[in-house]
Amino acid sequence: MSRGLLVTLISAVVVLAVGMAAIAAYLFLGPGIAPAASGEAPAETKEATPVGATVELEAFKTNLNDAHIRYIDVTVALGVEDEGAAEELDAMTPQIRDVIIKRIRSMSAADLSGPDGTDKLAKAIEEGLGGIDGVSDLVLKVFVTDMMVQ
Repeated sequence: MSRGLLVTLISAVVVLAVGMAAIAAYLFLGPGIAPAASGEAPAETKEATPVGATVELEAFKTNLNDAHIRYIDVTVALGVEDEGAAEELDAMTPQIRDVIIKRIRSMSAADLSGPDGTDKLAKAIEEGLGGIDGVSDLVLKVFVTDMMVQ
């Protein structure tokens, strides 16, 4: 084999390996790392603000949206920035509970099963709370602290 052909073959293998590594990194790490890599500051999110206080809500016991009668017993806490925000949310407890019950009742046991069931419920609750004036600005995170489906 000539020396030129060998160098070309090795170069092609290196380029192919680097390309495969780049594709693997993109698939495993996702496109979300691009802004940090390009030097841009990532946009601030509500999750970037630390939770300073929580508002513990009474347990919710209601039926689910299933063909068979299924019930859920779930406890939810709302993470807020400070005690002042917690007091504001306390005044809106009836509206908050109404939205949460409606969100829970719209879900089925299948929606809530599996390792990401509590995450799905928390996301649904957070989306529902966004419809109440002033609440979405106060709630930084929804915590599902206990859940049992029967």
